[in-house]
Amino acid sequence: VCNTQAPQVGKMVLARVFDLSEIKVRMYAPYGGGCFGEKIGFAQKAEVIASIMSMMTAAPVKFMYTREEDFIATDTRHDGIGRGRMAAKKDGTITAIDVHYRLDTGAYASFGALISGIIGALGVLSCYRAENVAFNSCALYTNRSSSGAMRGYGTPQGTVVVETLIDDIAKQIGMDAVEIRLKNTTRKGDVPLMPCGSTALNECIEKVAESVDWKNVRGKKKTGVIRKGVGLAAGTHCSNAGPDFVDYDCCEMRIEGDGSLTVCIAIDEIGPGSTTALLQIAADAVGVKFEETKMECSHSDVPFSIGSHASRTLYCGGTVILKAAAQLKEQVLDWAAEFLKADRSKLDLELGVIKGDGQEYPLSELAYRAHLLGKRFMVVENTLPPNSYPWHAHAAAVEVDTETGIIKLTKLAAAHDLGKVVNPALCASQITGAIVQGAGYALREEMTYVEGKGYYNSGYHKYMLPTCGDSPPIDVFMLESNDPSGPVGVKSVGEGGIVPTAPAILSAVEDAIGIRFHEFPLTPGRVLDAIKEARAKGMDI
Repeated sequence: VCNTQAPQVGKMVLARVFDLSEIKVRMYAPYGGGCFGEKIGFAQKAEVIASIMSMMTAAPVKFMYTREEDFIATDTRHDGIGRGRMAAKKDGTITAIDVHYRLDTGAYASFGALISGIIGALGVLSCYRAENVAFNSCALYTNRSSSGAMRGYGTPQGTVVVETLIDDIAKQIGMDAVEIRLKNTTRKGDVPLMPCGSTALNECIEKVAESVDWKNVRGKKKTGVIRKGVGLAAGTHCSNAGPDFVDYDCCEMRIEGDGSLTVCIAIDEIGPGSTTALLQIAADAVGVKFEETKMECSHSDVPFSIGSHASRTLYCGGTVILKAAAQLKEQVLDWAAEFLKADRSKLDLELGVIKGDGQEYPLSELAYRAHLLGKRFMVVENTLPPNSYPWHAHAAAVEVDTETGIIKLTKLAAAHDLGKVVNPALCASQITGAIVQGAGYALREEMTYVEGKGYYNSGYHKYMLPTCGDSPPIDVFMLESNDPSGPVGVKSVGEGGIVPTAPAILSAVEDAIGIRFHEFPLTPGRVLDAIKEARAKGMDI
């Protein structure tokens, strides 16, 4: 029993570690929440340690880290150094992008090699068109805490570099930073990594620019101790880990004897409400009431799924559920036509009632009749899903105190092209949580390593997570482009909300005080030192 994002994968790993058949291992993941990538694999190693101790003692074992152990002995986001070049014509057309990245993967590889690739594939090369592109990255071992999967999985690191370059080149050619983005974004039909089936990125950029009053604030002369600025950045991610990595799902669906619907799939509910949204899709596709559905998930004794990560759960789970639902509905209607002596072509199932050919018959009664006659409606499906780009733009409004170096966020805006919004409340909560997380990434959160002493951070009192008091008003815009590859037109939402936040804040700070920071988080000390250095060079700050 553990907090994992992939119980089926965890079962496979434990079986191999102990040289057991997979049928000898069961992994159960109660609703955990707050995974953010850290619990894809066994980065915590707690599962293996607890299993060894339990097998040695023939007794149940509960293994927990202290908070300090959690900070220093489990994976963090990858630190790194990125360097890049960008070329553009005088009219703003980007002609070349060249980025080199070096990641600090710590003492163990974890996901370092994979994330090195994602930085380039999604963070650098997917958002903007360019005839000439180059990317080079590697993960380096160091004697530090290991780094691994964290929300965004490398895309935020690559996005920071590219968005910094595009802001810089806009200044050099005297073009508005919004306009140069609108001119160069990936279009429908482009194939930077995978086919772009739909995009509303330009609309996202325009929405957030308007939200922070871009035209009246950006680039205007700033004076006084408190200086205001606005910034903007765009980005993308993915809707699953395929086709380059193993990514597929199996699903069992059945109509119970009373007409209710059970969906079995080995995804995890880790907080975003994916099971709710998946059941919405299932109920609608089969033709039953939502309140008459149940999800059997979060353990390894249901049909295989690669797990809840890569922002894949709704997109991939929905793909296999739709496939299974279509077959299940056909089973029901075929049997109903025979049982009711009705014309099959005229029958349909809506909200738990079989309608057509001049009659209505409750599914609950039909399912019970089928049960008495030895028939159970049930299907099992296996699907290798496609992939799709979600698109997003974030904007930030800041106030920088030039005497203390303190940066105050006065507004954040996030616009996301989600393909199709299945559950608006859940989507908005994901975006809101992610953008606050991105603000912490930009302004406060840092694992401080002191040579010879180790990490300063031993708990949350020494690791500055943003709180409710740090969160400004946030405008969330959800745009729909109805992607042709996704179930009912959906694309992902889970990780994209953290991707462009930090570069948007960096851009806003530059607009406020004229300094572009290339290292973050932007702690007051770091900002104040840069201001003092700029003043020594004669800058009016």
